[in-house]
Amino acid sequence: MTTFKEQFIIDVLKKQELNGLDPFFAQKELDALLETNDALSRVAHDLFLKENHRAAGYKLLVKALRKRLRDKFGVYHLQTKKKTGTFSDDDVFKLLQTHRSTNERLSFYAQVYGELFAKIVPTSIHDLGCGLNPLSSIFLPTNVTYYAFDLPNKDLHLLQTFFQTRQQTGSAAPLDLMDLEAVDNAVQRPDTIFLFKVLDDLERGKRGHSKKLLELLLSKHPRMIVISFPTQTIGGKQQQSHRGWLVRVLTELGVRADSFVIPTELFFVVKL
Repeated sequence: MTTFKEQFIIDVLKKQELNGLDPFFAQKELDALLETNDALSRVAHDLFLKENHRAAGYKLLVKALRKRLRDKFGVYHLQTKKKTGTFSDDDVFKLLQTHRSTNERLSFYAQVYGELFAKIVPTSIHDLGCGLNPLSSIFLPTNVTYYAFDLPNKDLHLLQTFFQTRQQTGSAAPLDLMDLEAVDNAVQRPDTIFLFKVLDDLERGKRGHSKKLLELLLSKHPRMIVISFPTQTIGGKQQQSHRGWLVRVLTELGVRADSFVIPTELFFVVKL
């Protein structure tokens, strides 16, 4: 029998852009939300005590948790992905079009990977906060071992099936980049690390966390770390693409980065 709290999580995840999320992760984010918001914590205490889904506080709490989840996960998803059995190139193109970041990047993957790997042939890629980007491995110049990490969601199963069907060496696993101990355990002997459009979200979650994450990743001695930022808002408006704070952080960590840009994304490349 479904408990009141389990039904609450089910209701929260009914939104299309959130329905791929693991309920356990949503529960974890609810706990974190209530720890940092006394007013919502009191609402939740009363709500879960009385188990009244018609109470005004129910909609308030649903809205608050959806916003938190959307900020961390849901804003880049455009439509529900359909299952595919073949993962042909045509299937992969269609899947890449279902996620905002990969859809924007779709016409430029050859350029991006050509820029990154013109002189360095990657042996492995650790893609942190990956979304559907691992599907773009069909554009890579070599069959690289691909480690995909993201918040717990149904896309990870899709990516694992993609690796198996395309006979590509790789794996997809859940990982919260706010948990540095988990990152330390997950990222082993990296060659190339991708951090595409994730640092802004991490900084919104906890200011200064990006520096700690980058310091940890640099201690793993990768050959390359690639960081990217959007140059447009979700609504399509241009935003400041230069990230001076990242340049300062990298300087403080003793490294420098080259950069290049495509129409919707700015890339920083740290070569070690």
